[in-house]
Amino acid sequence: MSLLRSQHQDFSRLLFSATKYRSTFSQIKYTARLLIPSRVVPICQLHSLSRAQTNRQLSTTPQADYAISVEEKVESSQPVRLITPRNKDKRSFQPYNSLAIGKLKYDVDDENPMLVIPTSAISDEQSVYSEKIGAAFPFSSNLPLSVISYQIREEYPEFKSISFHESSSTFYPSIKYSQHFKVKDVIQKAIKSPCGGFFISTDRNQLFIQIPTLKERTASLENYVMTLEERLKPLSKLKERCDSYASNSHKKLVAGGMAGLCTYFGVMAKLTWWDYGWDVMEPFTYFTGVGVGIFGYLYFLITKRDYTYESLTKYAVNRRQLKLYSKHGFDHEAYRALSQQRDDMNKRIERIREEYETP
Repeated sequence: MSLLRSQHQDFSRLLFSATKYRSTFSQIKYTARLLIPSRVVPICQLHSLSRAQTNRQLSTTPQADYAISVEEKVESSQPVRLITPRNKDKRSFQPYNSLAIGKLKYDVDDENPMLVIPTSAISDEQSVYSEKIGAAFPFSSNLPLSVISYQIREEYPEFKSISFHESSSTFYPSIKYSQHFKVKDVIQKAIKSPCGGFFISTDRNQLFIQIPTLKERTASLENYVMTLEERLKPLSKLKERCDSYASNSHKKLVAGGMAGLCTYFGVMAKLTWWDYGWDVMEPFTYFTGVGVGIFGYLYFLITKRDYTYESLTKYAVNRRQLKLYSKHGFDHEAYRALSQQRDDMNKRIERIREEYETP
């Protein structure tokens, strides 16, 4: 009996130990499942659950006694570094180890952007937000991607392979672009993407190229237009004053022309029917008509315009305007150049707005 009792006690201790180790293994397994995320989700989904809701879900599990809180999990693990999609109106990028962030930089004087690659794309020791910029490449819209790849490899021989990818809604490289794709097509697709950019994949790391928003793209252009408007404002006032004087002279010229024709008709009628008769005045009327024809042809040779009352009046007004401009110190050529620049900038802003707003 003592032998059976001893064997029963040994078996009880063995069963208790197995149960204890099984419970400990369950603790380790569940804790590891909490610490290691099973999948990566966009940050906009992580923000949808509050910390209290997550703790409440953990507390209802069978292993709640062995589970750790969300605060302990966040403090003891590496945070998931993601990017907020553009449709959330947040353009703050959070870097992680294998991702560098470049950008397209647009200049006021050139519609083609520059591709700026930071030093973090080359050296892993540099921060993504380092003030030192690695290099800038001309990003002509009509060039194929193969030319851009060649330029990057010339500057960075460390890159053996370079490919361009479309950005998915979860901020990952998706569709690979052919090297024959044109730059303008890639930019147009990147503008419509949720993350607002595209990826450049190399054999070293991933490079995300950020496309500026419509406001960022047009801010410098709108400021330049405002500067042109300020420079044009005093010139416009002076021009309006000179044009007003020239317009008044135009009215006087038209009235004077009408008065001259009526006077000519009255004088010729008096000389023909009362003073000298038709036989004497006929040669004068003939040579007067021929003289008007000679004057009209001479006007055409000088001005390259048809001899009409409208053309003659405009020519006289323009001559008067130029005299007034010179008298008051108005630089008409500078005014015309500034007006042309302003109109070109407004057209450029409108084209950019169509690129971003066209579905």
